[in-house]
Amino acid sequence: MSKSLEDFIKKYLNNKLIDNEPRSYSDYKMSSGIDTVGDFTKTVENLYATKKRGLASYGRNYRNLANKGLQNSGYASYISARALDNYDTGVSKASFARSKSEAELLGGYASYIEKYQSKQSSLKSKVTSHLTDTGELNLDDAIAYGIENGLNLENATAVGTAAYSANKRRAFNSIIEEAASLGLDKEGAILLGKKMGLGDKDADELGEEIDELLKHYDSISEGYIKYLEENSQSNTRTFNKKG
Repeated sequence: MSKSLEDFIKKYLNNKLIDNEPRSYSDYKMSSGIDTVGDFTKTVENLYATKKRGLASYGRNYRNLANKGLQNSGYASYISARALDNYDTGVSKASFARSKSEAELLGGYASYIEKYQSKQSSLKSKVTSHLTDTGELNLDDAIAYGIENGLNLENATAVGTAAYSANKRRAFNSIIEEAASLGLDKEGAILLGKKMGLGDKDADELGEEIDELLKHYDSISEGYIKYLEENSQSNTRTFNKKG
């Protein structure tokens, strides 16, 4: 693979990762177009400006009434009190509206996350099925496939690792079984494993498993036959001698 192609794939997968991650609450809130803090602030500023005009009107009315000898009539005080009451009532209503909008946004975000997690769960099943069917034996490719098909990094890593591990176990079983039937030694079994798709690291791990087997038996064939005898009633297939 050329470096330019490798760089393109990395960039593509990075962009997919960003798309696959759930939006944060702040991003969700911004995309809704609802600015609860800004709306509340503007409303309070407008209310405060109205209150100031009302109090200024109170001062003018008080002077006019005083000139007429009616400064104690209560009318000027009524105007002042009404301005203050309107402000307090307006702030309370704005605060209630803000709380209601916030609650609706939180509810909408919770619903969004629930749908997101449900979709991720469905994708995990589909990706696991595909990786199992194809017998993917490259961990990086298994994780990349999950990302490419909509999984976030955490889920792609978990699903890819689990599928790769299960595929590797099945491959080891198959290789050792084939090596036993062909009478191969350790080196022959490793070469067979590489031909069947094992990478160098996994081939080395297979060699270690065969070494463990050969500590107890003279050949892979003998160990495999003994294994079948001891585990004929078990679905667990690992060839390291137990006990």
